[in-house]
Amino acid sequence: MLGDSAEPQLRGLKDFAEDVRWTLTLDPDVIRSEAPRADVILSAWFTGDPFQLAWPLAGRTQWVHTLSAGVEHLLTPEFAASPVPLTNARGVYKRSLAEFALLGILYFAKDVPRMLANQRAGRWEPFEVTDALGQVVGIVGYGEIGRAAAKLARGLGMKVLALRRRTGLSQGDNIADATFGPDALREMLAQ
Repeated sequence: MLGDSAEPQLRGLKDFAEDVRWTLTLDPDVIRSEAPRADVILSAWFTGDPFQLAWPLAGRTQWVHTLSAGVEHLLTPEFAASPVPLTNARGVYKRSLAEFALLGILYFAKDVPRMLANQRAGRWEPFEVTDALGQVVGIVGYGEIGRAAAKLARGLGMKVLALRRRTGLSQGDNIADATFGPDALREMLAQ
């Protein structure tokens, strides 16, 4: 396993069955020695460096799983050409990441940096903020996370425009006001 043993989501590993041999490491020397024996690689690290070191040595690996939703950090040309299945944590973080997206929208709409600066300076300075209600949000990548962000944006009264590779997956979607394909990015942004 490629990860840091201090990560909270990896604490349960100590409960593995006794007949399962596993190693949790980011140490390059340990990766080099253990990768050739790995039947499964669990990437609990969100950059590709440990995996890119392990993969060329992992001749008997039959499955790779990543704890992240995105898999781009694992898609080396060698791995992409292999028949080894790759699974990920699609959907696991959708609500949390959607909340971060909304945090970003509200952070700028409400000018949080200005409020914090005023707070640090100990002064009260009234100023205008932007309402989220009635604003338009464009979501590039309308998968699990994008759709969860769209639901929250709709809850704030925002108009939702979505861009996704396969627009047919949004047939019957009742959240986005409009869905665009990848070649319509400029059209979406214009709205």
